[in-house]
Formats: sequence, C-alpha cells, structure tokens
Amino acid sequence: MNEKLIIETQLVNIFGGEPFPAIVNIELTELRPADNYCKLEMQQNIDKEKGSEILYVMAEKIAAAAGKPITEDEEMPEMEISDDYEFEVELITGWLNRAYSKRTILAADVRQVDIYEIVLKN
Repeated sequence: MNEKLIIETQLVNIFGGEPFPAIVNIELTELRPADNYCKLEMQQNIDKEKGSEILYVMAEKIAAAAGKPITEDEEMPEMEISDDYEFEVELITGWLNRAYSKRTILAADVRQVDIYEIVLKN
C-alpha cells in the first residue's frame, strides 16, 4: 500500500521502429476490503537517458517532416511520451469497475493528449 513498484520495460514506438525503453511505476493507492474495493495507479514514461538515440532519430524525422531539419549545432527538440492509468477493482471477483488511461505525447511544439475511460455499470 502506497509503495511504488518500479519496473523497466519497453514502450511501443508509435512511429514504427525500435521500441522505447521506459520506466513503469505501479502503486496500490487505495485498499478498502470492507467495501470490496482497491485502486491501482500506474505511470509509464520514456527513459530519456537510455532512449536518447531513438528519441534523436525520431526528432530528426519530425523536424524534417515539419520542414525544419535539425542542424548539428541545434539542441534536440523536446520529445516525451507518458501514460497514466487508474484501475478500480472489485476485490472478490477481480473485475475492473473502472479503467482510465491518459497518454500525453509532446514532440517539438506539438502536444497530443488522448484520454479513455471505461466504467462498469451495475
């Protein structure tokens, strides 16, 4: 309870090619056995240090597509992909009552956020 489990994993490269190394944090944030309820939260982010070469190649492609190729004296444009998840679980059956997902992509000056939520109705 309230202790993060940190795991190294890989995140699918949404642009194709080699997957991004990523870090996942998983935490049980609520546990209410009397209410038959628990809540898990998970965050997943690209490991920029380990994935810098992949990120640089992707940034070059994005910059070229935008008509602004990266020169050697320029800094690499910002590139981030992060996922946030929440799962609300019925303890007795293991069924999910709610699943929430938010993916944020920041590439150069473009920011995209996709949010999905599924709620089980009784």
